[in-house]
Amino acid sequence: MKTIAILNQKGGVGKSTTASNLLAYATRQGAKCLGVDVDGQGHLTKLCGIGTNNENTVLELLNGTATPSETIKSTSAFGDIVPCDRELQYAVLQLASKPDFIFRTKDVLEEVADRYDYCVIDCPPAISAITTSVLAASDYVIIPTEAEYFSVDGVTELARTINGVKRVNTALKVMGILLTKYNINRRLTRDFEKLLSTGKEIFGAEILPMKIRATVDIPSSQAHRQSIFDYKPHSAVAADYAEFGDYVLKSAI
Repeated sequence: MKTIAILNQKGGVGKSTTASNLLAYATRQGAKCLGVDVDGQGHLTKLCGIGTNNENTVLELLNGTATPSETIKSTSAFGDIVPCDRELQYAVLQLASKPDFIFRTKDVLEEVADRYDYCVIDCPPAISAITTSVLAASDYVIIPTEAEYFSVDGVTELARTINGVKRVNTALKVMGILLTKYNINRRLTRDFEKLLSTGKEIFGAEILPMKIRATVDIPSSQAHRQSIFDYKPHSAVAADYAEFGDYVLKSAI
């Protein structure tokens, strides 16, 4: 199983959208996929149409009070999902105080690694013990970002965390930076795209060759709890995410 972390410490850049549509695309290609939501906002969980009331979540999985089989939920469109809700936010400090918590995500995923081809983890928009534990368990990192000032600043800050985790996970690689909500007609977008090209110097990775175009089809698909491939399969943004999905599946080897 190849584990891919979707990460940016800035919110609103399309992390959960990217994670859910990557899961949907890979599932459509016949891959066995596990999505893990570790963002206390629970956006991936909600996008996949999963409720968490009186149900086990990633919190119970990480603190050892539930097993994977007691936590994982199955969906037809997105594969299997480990859900999350806001209770995780309140428990981060408690979890982080446990010895060797940095390896907890890896330990949990190893229990189910033989069941799946890919694991996609939707990370919180902050650097925390949860994020560090996810990176210690991951093979690849993908960084979705808008071509805007504060997004660029967030990408730069991630370098310290990722390079720090590489001390305990030497196999960790940054697959690339994915530009989201892309509008080629904006001069500001073009200018910051050039600035983001410095990512190769920081991470040893480049901006991915495809861009995810800005469109109302994405929020509309989310309102219907559908992937873009189910909601509007012939749209431009569906083509963008299909190109992205192909790239990831070919690169995650």
